[in-house]
Amino acid sequence: MDIPMNKQLLKTSGLVVVLLVAYLMLSDRTPEKEPGASWSFPEITALDRIELNRNGETISAELSESGWWLQSPVAFSANTQQMDSVERLFANPERPLIVDNEKPATAENLTRYGLDQDTAFTVAVFDGGEPVSTLTLGRNDEMTNGPSRTWVHPEGMDSIFRFNQDLLRVLDKETVDWRNKDVVRLDDEEKERLFALDISYGEHSLTLERNASEEGEWYASNPEGVAIDNRLVENFVRSISAVRAQDFADDATPEETGLDLPQHTITLHTDETTEYSIQFGHTTTEIPEDEDAPHRYVRLNEGPVYLLRGNSADRLMKRLGDFIPTPVLDNELDSVVAISVRDSGGDRITLQRNDEDVLGWSMRQPRRLDTVNETQMQRLLSNVADLDAGRFADEEITAALAGLDSARRQITVTMDDGSEHLIELGGPVQPLEADDAPEEADRFARVDGGQIFELRGHKARVLLTSVEQLLPEEED
Repeated sequence: MDIPMNKQLLKTSGLVVVLLVAYLMLSDRTPEKEPGASWSFPEITALDRIELNRNGETISAELSESGWWLQSPVAFSANTQQMDSVERLFANPERPLIVDNEKPATAENLTRYGLDQDTAFTVAVFDGGEPVSTLTLGRNDEMTNGPSRTWVHPEGMDSIFRFNQDLLRVLDKETVDWRNKDVVRLDDEEKERLFALDISYGEHSLTLERNASEEGEWYASNPEGVAIDNRLVENFVRSISAVRAQDFADDATPEETGLDLPQHTITLHTDETTEYSIQFGHTTTEIPEDEDAPHRYVRLNEGPVYLLRGNSADRLMKRLGDFIPTPVLDNELDSVVAISVRDSGGDRITLQRNDEDVLGWSMRQPRRLDTVNETQMQRLLSNVADLDAGRFADEEITAALAGLDSARRQITVTMDDGSEHLIELGGPVQPLEADDAPEEADRFARVDGGQIFELRGHKARVLLTSVEQLLPEEED
């Protein structure tokens, strides 16, 4: 009885195999060929031009003595990083384009692999001024391991081919991504030659010059005699030497951009005849269309108008106060023996360091307590002893404008040698919105009646410590 059953099983298995082979043949009648079976991408020795056409729009770039330049749709220097990627794609002998799959260029295959005329995306590659290959780019095959692989249809051939690399990742870019977005980019040699910075804003002007000595430190020649922090200037030079935009505003008028009367101008002098003048105009939220964040119109010399992210532009729009050394109090914590606080409403807090045989601090006003909250006390002490300004305020900020003619809080710090320092906290640097927390705001401040500075919100919050925060935990 076992023998007939085995024969039946064998017949059934054979039928399944026949049906499976038939299914595979019907589902894909065009078998894959071995890599490079009938065509290979030509070797390129001197890539010097590329032309792309997609949906009727042409992008072309050509190599000149000064580098790659776009010819269409706008004459402009090309994005260096983008063109490096193109060169690595088409003219890299260490990683050449290799055909790893091939199929007949039937109507069905052209549609299936995104190569039909309705979705045509073509690229023409030139070597020594002569076109060597024109490809229609299709869709990608996603690979389990490794990069995606792109299907192409070489012009005039009756087969389509799949490359071992992802061409779309490099070539499928918007026009703006082919343009050079560098507003300014100094090379190392130019940065070494940089000897002066001119900054103008409103009615104010500032000139920083590099000392001709071997150290090459920066100083202010206008206004004269102002102490400048060389480290802050060097940090700024690194930032302003490489400014990259997000987009362009080719059709905007000078009046629309505010560049007819720039709000801020920074000029870099690299030698007696070469200067880079960066002008900052209005902000806009209308362009780029896909971003809600504000962008600022920027221009180099009399060149094209760029769009720079608002926060990036703000960090570059430096003023005199941004280069002045920021420490305004520099004392050891142990040298502070008393702190007296007086608010504009008349409330007072008096804190005193205990004698050596009694550790910690005590409160004398508004309550008499032998101990206070040590954690909060250490925060307050570290800020009144060693206080750094965020930045010094602009020249036009007066005590009245800063809210320091009737300060919100005055803090008198008594040192162990009997000397005293007066810290005054004024109004917020920026007007508060309805949902803003006043205690979180950056505030104007000054020490001992000196220059007004902007105190960062987290430091101002500590200096606005309340009586309740200073109570020991058991009292709280």
